[in-house]
Amino acid sequence: MEKILITEKLDRENGESAKLITCVKDRPGQDLRYTVEASKINTTLGCKPSITFEQNL
Repeated sequence: MEKILITEKLDRENGESAKLITCVKDRPGQDLRYTVEASKINTTLGCKPSITFEQNL
Protein backbone atom coordinates (compact mmCIF):
# COMPACT_ATOMS: atom_id res chain seq x y z
CA MET A 1 0.00 0.00 0.00
CA GLU A 2 1.29 3.40 -0.94
CA LYS A 3 1.78 5.90 1.87
CA ILE A 4 -0.41 8.96 1.32
CA LEU A 5 -0.32 12.00 3.58
CA ILE A 6 -3.69 13.15 4.85
CA THR A 7 -2.82 16.60 3.59
CA GLU A 8 -2.71 15.19 0.06
CA LYS A 9 -6.17 13.73 0.60
CA LEU A 10 -7.34 17.18 1.75
CA ASP A 11 -6.36 18.43 -1.73
CA ARG A 12 -4.12 21.19 -0.47
CA GLU A 13 -1.66 22.98 -2.73
CA ASN A 14 1.62 21.12 -3.25
CA GLY A 15 3.99 21.84 -0.35
CA GLU A 16 1.48 23.91 1.63
CA SER A 17 1.29 21.49 4.55
CA ALA A 18 4.89 20.26 4.25
CA LYS A 19 6.06 23.64 5.55
CA LEU A 20 4.24 22.91 8.82
CA ILE A 21 5.94 19.53 9.47
CA THR A 22 8.93 19.44 11.80
CA CYS A 23 10.90 16.22 12.25
CA VAL A 24 12.01 15.43 15.80
CA LYS A 25 14.15 12.72 17.39
CA ASP A 26 12.34 9.56 18.50
CA ARG A 27 11.57 9.38 22.19
CA PRO A 28 12.62 6.26 24.13
CA GLY A 29 9.75 3.80 24.13
CA GLN A 30 7.94 5.60 21.32
CA ASP A 31 5.74 3.36 19.20
CA LEU A 32 7.06 2.94 15.69
CA ARG A 33 3.61 2.94 14.15
CA TYR A 34 0.03 3.64 15.14
CA THR A 35 -2.69 1.66 13.39
CA VAL A 36 -6.22 0.49 13.94
CA GLU A 37 -7.16 -3.05 12.94
CA ALA A 38 -10.93 -3.05 12.64
CA SER A 39 -11.43 -6.51 11.12
CA LYS A 40 -12.40 -8.07 14.47
CA ILE A 41 -15.00 -5.36 15.03
CA ASN A 42 -16.33 -5.97 11.51
CA THR A 43 -16.51 -9.76 11.79
CA THR A 44 -17.58 -10.11 15.44
CA LEU A 45 -20.04 -7.25 15.74
CA GLY A 46 -20.94 -6.72 12.11
CA CYS A 47 -20.06 -3.06 12.51
CA LYS A 48 -19.00 -1.32 9.32
CA PRO A 49 -18.45 2.39 8.61
CA SER A 50 -21.34 4.10 6.86
CA ILE A 51 -18.99 6.40 4.89
CA THR A 52 -15.35 6.10 3.81
CA PHE A 53 -12.43 7.91 5.38
CA GLU A 54 -12.12 10.10 2.29
CA GLN A 55 -15.81 11.05 2.38
CA ASN A 56 -15.47 11.98 6.04
CA LEU A 57 -12.61 14.36 5.30
